[in-house]
Amino acid sequence: MEDVADDDTSLRPKIPKKRSFTHYSENSINFPKPNAELKPILEDGIITDWDSAVEQWEYLFDNLRADYKEQPLLLTEPVWNTKENRTKSLEIALEQFEFPGFYLASVPTCVSFALGRPSALVVDIGHDITSVTPVVDGMCLAKTTLKTHYAGKYLSKQLKLHIDSLDKEVIPLYKVKSKVLTQPNEKPNWVPKQFENITKSYEDYQIEKTLQQLKETIIKVPQDPITKDTKYDDEDEVFPKRSFELPNAHTIEFGKSRFEFGDSLFEPANYQIDGFEPESGEPEIKSNIDYVPLKRAKKPTEDDEQEEQEKTSTRGKKEVPRFRGLSELTSHALSLVDVDIRAQLAHNIIVTGGSSLIPGLNDRLLADLNKNHPGLKIRLHAAGNTAERKFQSWIGGSVLSSLGTFHQLWVSKKELEEVGVEKLLSERFR
Repeated sequence: MEDVADDDTSLRPKIPKKRSFTHYSENSINFPKPNAELKPILEDGIITDWDSAVEQWEYLFDNLRADYKEQPLLLTEPVWNTKENRTKSLEIALEQFEFPGFYLASVPTCVSFALGRPSALVVDIGHDITSVTPVVDGMCLAKTTLKTHYAGKYLSKQLKLHIDSLDKEVIPLYKVKSKVLTQPNEKPNWVPKQFENITKSYEDYQIEKTLQQLKETIIKVPQDPITKDTKYDDEDEVFPKRSFELPNAHTIEFGKSRFEFGDSLFEPANYQIDGFEPESGEPEIKSNIDYVPLKRAKKPTEDDEQEEQEKTSTRGKKEVPRFRGLSELTSHALSLVDVDIRAQLAHNIIVTGGSSLIPGLNDRLLADLNKNHPGLKIRLHAAGNTAERKFQSWIGGSVLSSLGTFHQLWVSKKELEEVGVEKLLSERFR
C-alpha cells in the first residue's frame, strides 16, 4: 500500500469532528497539563464512552495509514458484552468507518486460537476482571462463564492501603525533580516539581502506574494458603523480604505482606477491603448456543424447565454471597461444563492476562486443581513471553482472521442492511 500524505483525507470516513485538546498517545499523557482530565473508555472490558472510543480508533487507524475501504476489521469483545454495545460497534464499523468487512470475536476464542487450542478453558486475569470461560471448537460457552473483580485493581487497592498503613505516601514520578537515596527507616529526601491545577484523575493515573510497577516487582503467590493461626519457626525464611524504591527514593521493605497480596487472589474471603463486594462469580449470562453433545441433546420438557427454575430460585435465595478465589472459580467452571468435554478442557487450561504473570500463580493454581479434581488430567498452558501473555487476544485475533476459512465470516454493510442487526448478532457473532 502506498504512503498517504498527512493532509490527504480522501480515505477517511465521515466521522464527527474530534473534540479539541484531546490526546490519545500514551507518551503525551506523561507530560502534566493544567486541568487535564483522564477518562477511561472501558469498564470491566466493556466500552462505556463511545464518543471517545470512535475518536481513539480514528487516531489509531490514521497513524497506521489504514485504507478504511480496503481493510476489514475484527474487534474483540468480552463474553459479557451487552447487546447495545455489540449493535453499536457493528454500526460504527460498517456505517461510520465504512470498512468493507467486520467481525466480532470473543476474547477467549481469540486466546484459544493464539495457542492453537480451539477447545480450552481460558482463565483470564486482567486489571478489572478475572474470568473463566470454556471454549469448545472456537465457541464460548456463555452460560458457564464465571467472573469476579478479584484481579489487578484488587491488588492495587491492597497495596495502596498497605502503604498508607505504614504512614507512607506513593509519590508519582512526574512530581519528583531530584532525590537522594535513603534507608527504609529514614525520611525520604527529595525535591518536588511544582505544577498547578493537576486534576485528581491525572494524579490517580500516575499513582496507579507506580503501583503497577510495585505489583510486578514484589508480589508472589505462596504455594499454600496463609492463615492467621499458622505459626512459622523462621518467618523471614518462609517469606523472603524484598525492597522497592518509590519514585521519591523512599525504600519500602515487604516481607510476609507481599505473599499475602498474592494469596488474596486465591482466598479473597481472608482479604476483604472496601469497594470489593463478596463475589462467587456465578454466571449471569443467558445463551442458547452452549455446547451439548448430540447423543445427549434432547428437547426440553416441562420437568426440565421446572428443574432449571428451581436451581435459579435456590441460587437467588442465598443470603450471604460466597467468595470464590481463582482456584475455586476455575474448579467450579470445570464442574459446570458437560461431563463429555470436561476431560478435554481440563487438559487444555490456558492462563492469560497481565495479572497472571505473578510468580508462583501457575504452580498454585495447578496444585489446587489437581487436589480438587483427582480424576482429571490437569494441564496448564501459559505463554512465557510477557507481551504475549498481555496481548494474547490480539495475537489470536490476527491468527483467526488470517485463516483461509475465515474469509466467508466477514459481514458487509450490504448484509447488515439486508439481514438486520438482530439476526447477525444471534447467528453470525456467536
